[in-house]
Amino acid sequence: MTIPGDPDELERLADALVARAGQVRQHAADHQRQGFAARWVSSSADGYRDRVAGDTAACDRAASELEQAAAVLRKHAEQVRHVLALIGEFEREVSDWFTRHASWLENAANTVSEAVGLPPWAGWPVGPHNLPGTGDPRWLEVGRFMRGQGVI
Repeated sequence: MTIPGDPDELERLADALVARAGQVRQHAADHQRQGFAARWVSSSADGYRDRVAGDTAACDRAASELEQAAAVLRKHAEQVRHVLALIGEFEREVSDWFTRHASWLENAANTVSEAVGLPPWAGWPVGPHNLPGTGDPRWLEVGRFMRGQGVI
């Protein structure tokens, strides 16, 4: 599983899209002001003004689409932040759980001369020997499994 996108970079891209939408609207408004400032009167002048009004409306739609794209990017950035936080939470909780139990078993083995039995994770697909690396998205699977076992 991959987590696409750096949330901060996604936010910067969204900011740039919103800024570009503002520029598009500003240029369209300037163009419209210049078009309506023309003093000539004729059917060609009316056609020109109609064309400017149509272009302004098209620019406004394009600017709105840029803003909608920015909103989608911001939502995705928030989702990525949430998943990254969940990965970190599972990583800490699972690592802590295995550390506590492994430490207990090591202490018990040091003080008891006979076998202490199987560790609590015997038969599980995860154990202290095969945990994912820091920030690895597989922590989501590990964390969900451990929560399903009722240990975190």
